[in-house]
Parts: sequence; C-alpha cells; structure tokens
Amino acid sequence: MRTYSISVLAASALGVVALPSPEQTEKRAVSDWATAYTKANAALAKLSIGDKVGIVSGTGWQAGNCVGNTKAAGSIGYPSLCLQDGPLGVRYINGATAFSAGIHAASTWDIALMRERGTFLGEESKQLGVHVLLGPVGGPLGKVATGGRNWEGFGPDPYLTGIAMAETVKGMQEAGVQACAKHYVGNEQEKNRELMGSNIPDRVMHELYLWPFADAVKADVASVMCAYNKLNGTYACENGGILNKLLKDELGFQGYVLSDWNAQHTTVGSATGGMDMTMPGTNFEKKNPLWGQALQSAVQGGQVQQSRVDDMVRRILAAWYLVGQDKGYPQASFNSWKIGNYNVGGNHKTNVRAMARDGIVLLKNTDNALPLKKPKSLAVIGSDSIVAPKGANACVDRGCNDGTLAMGWGSGSVEFPYLIAPLDAIKTQAQKDGTSITTSSNDNAQQGASAAQNSEYAIVCINSDSGEGYITVEGNIGDRNNLDPWHNGNALVKAVAAVNKKTIVVIHSVGPLILEPYIDDPNVVAVVWAGLPGQESGNGLADILYGVASPSGKLPYTIAKSASDYGSTVVSGDDSTWDLFIDYRRFDQRGITPRFEFGFGLSYTNFTYSDLAIEGKPTTGPATGAKAPGGAKDLFDTVATVTAKITNSGGVAGAEVPQLYIGLPGSAPQAPPKQLRGFNKLKLEAGASGIATFKLRRRDLSYWDSARQQWVVPAGDFTVSVGASSRDIRLTGKITAPPVEGFTTTASDINATSPRIMLSQFLKPSTLQSASVLGHTAKARTQVRTLATVQTTTGRQVPRPARRSTPVSLERATFTIKNGPIFSGKSFGAKANISGEAVFTTSLVGYPESMTDPSYRGQILVFTQPLIGNYGVPSSARDEHGLLRYFESPYIQASGIVVQDYALRHSHWTAVESLAEWCAREGVPAISGVDTREIVTYLREQGSSLARISIGEEYDADEDEAYVDPEAINLVRRVSTKAPFHVSSSLGDMHVALIDCGVKENILRSLVARGASVTCFPFDYPIHKVAHHFDGVFISNGPGDPTHCNATVYNLRKLMESSQVPIMGICMGHQLLALAAGATTIKLKYGNRAHNIPALDLTTGKCHITSQNHGYAVDSKTLPSDWREYFVNLNDQSNEGLIHTTRPIFSAQFHPEAKGGPMDSAYLFDKYVESVQKYKDQQSMFTSKDNKPSPLLADLLSKERVGVHPSLTEEFDGHAAGRIVPEVVVGSVGTPPPQPIAAAA
Repeated sequence: MRTYSISVLAASALGVVALPSPEQTEKRAVSDWATAYTKANAALAKLSIGDKVGIVSGTGWQAGNCVGNTKAAGSIGYPSLCLQDGPLGVRYINGATAFSAGIHAASTWDIALMRERGTFLGEESKQLGVHVLLGPVGGPLGKVATGGRNWEGFGPDPYLTGIAMAETVKGMQEAGVQACAKHYVGNEQEKNRELMGSNIPDRVMHELYLWPFADAVKADVASVMCAYNKLNGTYACENGGILNKLLKDELGFQGYVLSDWNAQHTTVGSATGGMDMTMPGTNFEKKNPLWGQALQSAVQGGQVQQSRVDDMVRRILAAWYLVGQDKGYPQASFNSWKIGNYNVGGNHKTNVRAMARDGIVLLKNTDNALPLKKPKSLAVIGSDSIVAPKGANACVDRGCNDGTLAMGWGSGSVEFPYLIAPLDAIKTQAQKDGTSITTSSNDNAQQGASAAQNSEYAIVCINSDSGEGYITVEGNIGDRNNLDPWHNGNALVKAVAAVNKKTIVVIHSVGPLILEPYIDDPNVVAVVWAGLPGQESGNGLADILYGVASPSGKLPYTIAKSASDYGSTVVSGDDSTWDLFIDYRRFDQRGITPRFEFGFGLSYTNFTYSDLAIEGKPTTGPATGAKAPGGAKDLFDTVATVTAKITNSGGVAGAEVPQLYIGLPGSAPQAPPKQLRGFNKLKLEAGASGIATFKLRRRDLSYWDSARQQWVVPAGDFTVSVGASSRDIRLTGKITAPPVEGFTTTASDINATSPRIMLSQFLKPSTLQSASVLGHTAKARTQVRTLATVQTTTGRQVPRPARRSTPVSLERATFTIKNGPIFSGKSFGAKANISGEAVFTTSLVGYPESMTDPSYRGQILVFTQPLIGNYGVPSSARDEHGLLRYFESPYIQASGIVVQDYALRHSHWTAVESLAEWCAREGVPAISGVDTREIVTYLREQGSSLARISIGEEYDADEDEAYVDPEAINLVRRVSTKAPFHVSSSLGDMHVALIDCGVKENILRSLVARGASVTCFPFDYPIHKVAHHFDGVFISNGPGDPTHCNATVYNLRKLMESSQVPIMGICMGHQLLALAAGATTIKLKYGNRAHNIPALDLTTGKCHITSQNHGYAVDSKTLPSDWREYFVNLNDQSNEGLIHTTRPIFSAQFHPEAKGGPMDSAYLFDKYVESVQKYKDQQSMFTSKDNKPSPLLADLLSKERVGVHPSLTEEFDGHAAGRIVPEVVVGSVGTPPPQPIAAAA
C-alpha cells in the first residue's frame, strides 16, 4: 500500500477512547471453510447486484474511517468491512502496540513468540473493529538485499518465512481478525514497482516465492493481497496464471484476493483474472473507480459473468464467517485521517520485549567482552542511541531517520505508543551498577571519539533504514542505495575504535550490511545485531548487554563480505534474473565465503550436538493426494523424522536453535546444495539436554517438476545436516528414497502425453470472444473459432532415440569405415553396435552441446580436439525461460562418438556425471584410442562415409550390407516435435511461429530473450494456414537431406505467396527456404562442422567467424531473381545465407545462436526481431487484432492428427495410410508445383 495523506496524518486527537477489553471480545474458534461456505451461499441468495458490487468494491481513498472500506449489506447484516495496515501493528492509532518487525520476529526463530505476536495483533485489531489486518508479509521474500520492504517480511528463506507466515495467520485469525497474506507475488523492490515485470520461471516460483504463500493458505488465511508489479507481462492483480491457476486452483485457496492500494488496472481484466476485491476503490486522487458502477455495467453488458461476481462475494463472505465476524464483532470507531488515542495494547509489550531480546544476534564477542559486568564507565555514541529529538512519531509513516531505528518507513509502520532507546535502558542499568555514562548523541566521528577515549567501554549505535517508495528519506527512494550504515556509520565506528580498545557496536538495520571496514578490528570486541525490535528496543538490548539473558537470535539472512556477493540488485526495467540461488543458496552453490552465514548467532554459553537419529523415508515420485489448502494433501504428510540431542555444555542458561538442512539426491535437477527444512528453539539450563525433533513433510523432500506440474520426491540419498547455522554443521546423515519402477525423476514421460493433451496444457478457451469471432460462429458451424490463451511454457515433446541404457563398457572396440580403414580402440560408452554417417567437427569446446544438437541425428561424430570429456557433463537444469541451460535438446542425438583420448577424470562446477556415464545412460557407444587425424584425413579425401562402431567383437566384412544410410531417412521427421509446444517471453508481446526441424534450445532462447514468445510446430505443419495469427515465422535447424521435407517446402512456398510476415531460417531452415523459393541444394563433400569458419556478409563486406554444422548447401546459381546471396563461406565459397530483395525474409546457413560461440553473428536475431516488431506495429495500424500469445485460435491444430508420424521400419519413414500429403518433387531445375495425392478410400 502507499499513501500521500501526509498533511492529514499530522493531526492527532486528544483524549482516550474506551474500547472493549480483550476479555470482552473473547477469542472465537476459527470455523472451517465448508461451514463458512454454507453460510456464505445462503447469504448470497439474498443479495442484489448492487449489494454484491458494494461488497467487492472499495468505497474510495479516504472515503471511510479505515484505510480501506467496502459498503455494508443490510439484508444479511454484513457491515462496512474495515481493512487496516499492517504487519507489525494497527496503523494510525495512538495506543496500539508497535511490535517487532517481521524480519526481527524471524531472527528469534521462536515459533511460540511468532504465534503470540500474531494473536496479540489480532486482539488489538478486533478491539478496534478492524475486520482485515493487512499482514503478514511473504513478499518481498528478500531476493534483493537492498529491497525497501524486506523488513516487513521474514527473510529470504521460504521455509522460515512460510513457518512465520503460518503462525502469524493462525494467531491473528484465532483472535477473530482476518489475516491478509501479501504482497503476492514477485514485488521484490520498490523502484518502478508499479511498472516493472517480474519474469519468474515456474520452478523458481514454486520452490521460493510461492512457498510461503502456500503455508499461509494451508493455515486458512482469509485473504491474499495481489502486488503492484507484473508477472511475466501481466499485472499481478489481473494475472489469471497466478491468481486462478496457482493460488485458487493449485493451492486450493478458498479466501479472496484483494488488490494492493491502486494496483488495479482494468475493470474486466481484473475480474476475469481472479481478483475479488478492489482497494481502495479509487486512485489516490479519489478518481477513476474501476469497479463499483463500472463493474455492474460490465456484468450487465456481458463482459463479466454474473457467476464471477457471485464467486467474489461468496469468497469474501466465507472469510467473514470463517473467523466468526458475523456475531458480536465491534464496530470501528477510530478515524485513520485524524489519529486518536485508543488503549488496546494491554500487556502485549511483554511479547515485544521478548522478541526485542531474543531476536538480537551476537555476531562477535572477543574474550567474552559481553555481558557487561558493572563497568566503571561507558560511552554511548551515535544518533541511533536516542529517540529522535522531535519525537518517535514526528515524521509521517516513520519517514525519517533522526534517532534510534525500531521499524522501517511506509504503510507497514505504526505510531509508537512509546519507544525505549538504547541509551534510556543503559542509563537505567548503569545507575544500578554505579557506572558513569558519557554520551555523544550524534554521528560526528570526532565528537564520538572524544566521548569514548576515556571510557572503559564505548557502545557505538549505528543503523540502516529503508521503506516504501512513496517516501524518500535521505536520498533512498524506498530501496536502500547501498549496504553501508547511514550517517557515515563506518567512519564513526572506526574513529571510536581508534581510541577505545573495548568498542561494542550495536546495529539496528532493516537488512544486511557490509561490516568489513571494522569487523576484524581488534578494538571492536563485540558486534550486536539488534535488528528492528519495536517499542521495547532499548530494554531488549539491555537484557543482552548485561546478561539478563543469553543471546539466542540467529541471522535470517546472510551477511556478505561484498555487496556483489548477493548477485541480485535493484533493476530499472523488468527483472528476468530469477533463479533458485538467493542468499545462502547462492553462497553455497558458488562457494562464496560469507562474513556471517544464514542461521549464525553466538551465545554466552556453548551447545553440543549428538545422537542423530532418522526414522522413515519418503516414496519416490509425485505427490498424488487430493487437492487441499496449500496444495496436494499428501505434501504435508510427515514422511521422516530426524532427532538430535542438544546439550548446554556451558556455564549459563541459554537457548539454541538447531537447524536441519536437506540436500537433494543427484537424480534431482540442479538444486541448492542444502535448504532449510526444519528448526527448533530449545531453552536449556546449564548442563541440561533436550531433544530437537524435525518432522519432514513430503513437500520438504520434493522439487517442483515443471514438465509434470507436480511436486516430486527424487530417488536416491538425501543429505541430512543438523547444525547451529547453515555452515556450522555438527551432525550429518542420509535418507534414502528407493527408485520406483517405471518412474524417473529427471525427465517427463513423453510417450504418455498425446498431442491433444499436450496442446490443452497451454491452450485453454478464454472467457472472452471478440466480435469478429462471434461473427464466424454465426456463419457456419464448421468455422467456429474460440479465442484461446497461452497459459504457460509447455514441455517440449522431442522423440527420444530408440536406444537402451547399459553399464559403461570398457571393452575393446572398433570403428570401421565402409569400404575403408578399420580403427581399433577402447569403448567408454554404452555397449551397443551402431552404424551411421561418419562426420568430424573441429570445435574445441562444447561437446555436450554438439552431442545434443538434433542436426547430428544419425551421425557418428568424430572430435578432432585430442582430449574429450575433461569437464564432464552438466545437469539438465533449466533457465528462467524453462529451456535447457547446457544442452541443445533433452537427449544425445549423435549415434556414436569417436575421440582420440578420453579424460578418465573430469572437473567442472557444472558437472554431475562423466561423459562415459552419460553415453552409457543414453545408450550411445563411444570409442577412444583411435587416430582421429587419420580418420579426418580420410574423410576429407573421400568425403563423408558410412561407418560402424562395434563393441567387443571383430569386424566382419560381410556386415557391410547392414550399414544404415541416414541419407535414405527423413531424419527431420525423427527429431521434430510430435506436438506443438510453447515458450513464453515476458520481455515483449511479439509472437513467433517456429517450424521445428530439430530446433536447438539456444535458438529458442535467442528469440524469447529478445521479447518474442515462440510456438513451435511439427516440421510439416501447414504453417501458411495459421501465419496470420503470428508476428513472424522462423524455420529451425535440423539433420539430413532437406529434400526429404517435401511438405515443409510446399507449406513455405504457400506461406510466401499468401503472407507478408517476416521469415528467418537457420541451417536446415535456410535450405528449406531456398527450396521453397525455387533453388536447389547440393551435398558437400565432407560438410562444414566447426566453431571457426569465416563467412563474408555480402551486404557490408564484413567477415564473421561462425559456428557451422551442415552437410548440404544451397546452390546459389539457381536462386531466382528476387533473391540474392547474403553470406558466402570464405573457405570453400559455398553459400551461407539468402536475403529477399524486397521483403523481410532472410536466412543463414551457419548458427548465429551457437552456444559454444562465437557470437559474431548474433545480431541477425536482432535484425529478425526488429522486422517482426515493425510488422506487428504496421498490422496494429489497420486492425485491433493482437498476435501475442493471447489469443490463439483453438482450431490452430485443426482436425487432423497433427505430428503423429509412425515409422514403417527403422530404416525408412513412410506416410500414414490415407493421409493427404502434398507431394513435392525437388530436382536440379527447381521445385515444380505440388500435386496432391488422393486419399485412400
């Protein structure tokens, strides 16, 4: 939320208003959703359309007494709902408690205190008549260390945040107030938050950012607030993907979604997208109401279904009934716009003091400098040691930093009923101890040093503030400008430490700081991380400084040595830098040494860990339970229990937080080395022991499988680590999940998914139909077309090569060239005999990319680089677009590989297995110990030849007839997708159709990274029939002889005849485009396969070093007059590209997207995307139709069995009987017009 009513809030009413006590507003047991919905349905039937619209629409900014109000519905006794900030107390009230901030609550790691804090928040809200208290906060999670509102939530670990969210929700709602989980989702910075997009990959969304909201839903949270930002191109408050699909469907959320204040952008879009309540009902200028009468008109006009409005109201009423607000609930009498005094705090300060104390993290304590033992003198230094001279509440919404810091600024702040500063509490204790106090209550380094030089101890108080972006404080526009303390805090500490050998640093901060300027200074004997403790700040600090309690707080984030170690920063535009590795996950994955790790915290005593015990194990595979709040029901089943004995082996009482971390087995996709999955807080007397018990849920041992759209427990050994922090691991063990026959955790079951089912995963009928579409409906039933929406990135259905896994074979092997030499060597791959076309590549790097390149299908690949396998094989991890990060397709495509030397040992940070293991698992034979120089010499002289790899047997010349010739096979048919798939881009609104002849992942990545969503079609799909639904057409690379692709050539010719859409082709796509234009192709003697081939751009005269992989070329002499050469190979003068003389059509024989480099020619993608955008813009001048991935016509994949191509034999691919296929004969004089073949009767 944001607000601009600064002048209004300066006023404060006199006097105290009497309110019901907590006893008078006794707790109501939370009902269940089924009962609540029964009541809601009965009430719904009594409401008029005006009542319904009033319930879902805010009354307007400052139109009610609360920060948000809706209209009452007298017919059912429903009041004007009162919604009020916020996450650490009730905003705009004098007399409400200023609790510890969420991030400080997290640093206690104390579930009981978190629950009590939530209960007290609820009790105060209820006394005030607040129906919905806007908290807790699960977003921002803390991706960006400088993020302005991180302090409102519970830190960057989703497990810890999820537990804190759930406990807070339960406490609040048991007290009778509706909780509101916010801000959903991806609002990780303040800068441009109302404009920017967060482009979060599916797995990252589930495992990090959605996780804590799932915990809130599991806790029956009444409402969820949608955020300001966009998600993958669509504003959060009208994004059906995150509101309907993820939240309401997948997580089973039964409450309602309300907008952040002024986060709504449309009337219809927000309604159909899943938002249920708009707040505050207008913008902050009290104008532009998007619901209210506008929503009622949209219902009456048929733009919004009445059932959708009924669903909104039903959800809102059910939440009201759930927490018992239908009986005896107080009426709000306060006025947010004229702050009054209301004594509702009761004894709640006890929770604040306990959290202030137990959330303090002791970072350094040299020679037991703390606790203080009645020192003779103390110097207390810094503006953070005192309450701001003008008062704790002098600045509206705490939008200044003039004194001690106990909360950040913005809508998440409250009025302090009082504030105990560090100096206040220290003075109280010093008076008891007879300690003299010297102060310097500013941040002047020279004055601070002067005050400290003659004192026994010097306590330097520094801070770092942040908040919401509608207020700028000292040049910080919400987000922090850096990770340094404010007011030259580092200089102040260094100046004091230079003159006092017992300097203690106390830090109040919204998040991590870089402590390097002084942390190793021997005169800095202690560092106390005091966080954001709330109104009891000084008292909690004194309890720790003087040893009333032993420090037990643990860091809820990592403190780095350098700001760059965190990786993520505030961005100016859309943010696509999302992965699984934030905070300690990143530090662990990259081997970065932090200054203080996540979970770290010292004590005045010592704890020992022993007796690790593990019981139970999960079942491998996906969660299959019935849908329930939070997700599949069995996700929350306990599948294993871990216990450890913790002993206080020191001399004083204390509390320890043993933490459980889990590492996933190697069979899982790339994941953080370890992730928090449990914690206890044990309070132990000196010498006492306790048992830490960690109950692991199925969810805790799962990863999100984006292809299956399920949580999956991988097979193998889970690493169990129990320790005092993420890096102080004291005990280790393992949990083994045995494999289940028929289930794999690294790839989806491709064959189980039909093309029609696959299509339905990303094409779903929209609730809207355009007038033009309705017109088609009226004309003929055979032409009915409904708009469809691309829901998500869908899995790529690539035919898997027909091979079998074997153990790694180390037998003798032979490589035989038909009618040529025989080479003896040693096998290091699968035990399998194969034949294919022998080709060579001179590339120095990139064997994983080359081997998975579909253009190598049917070929035995000879590497000229002498040593292969030295950096192993990476995982099948996917990037932010859902594309394979390290491979060009999901499987090895080459039939076999030949190398001179194989590296027996590999080393690389991405490696998860050896090249030998990979080949064996994929059923691909590999031979080493042969003279690849001689092989290449032969192939250069004789040309590409058929060859065999034989394992463990002598070569038999009689087997020459058994060689399979890939030339006779339509290899493109084998590698092309069997059904359409879609890759979304949130970086733009272009939509490109791609003809998949064996597309490389990096071609897809090159397009989506430039703002073009891509829908990929089988190679022979009649693209000319649907091209008008796209902004461009792209033809991919592929293997073999292009003249096998007759249908593709025909379709491309028809496309160029009927459409002006921009077209680009690469490799095979280049050759097919030439054939469609009327040119011919030729087979090269031994092809061009390397990363360093020079190609001359004939339009500029510039030479580019290119990556190539092809055995055929276009005969430039046969080009029609309206085409000309674009590039030429400077080695053999063969054609390397075409360009049309008047239209935006061009192609390249080489690979401008080459993953292994070079990238000289990557600009061709820019050129293509520029022409696509230009075409799109031109089309928009003449029609309102938009080809972005919403809509697509549902008849896109028409009424035939698209992409189903059964093979008659392994050696020959024929057409399915009875299928009408346009036959195209490709000859040396061009391609004649197609002649259709009649279908069989």
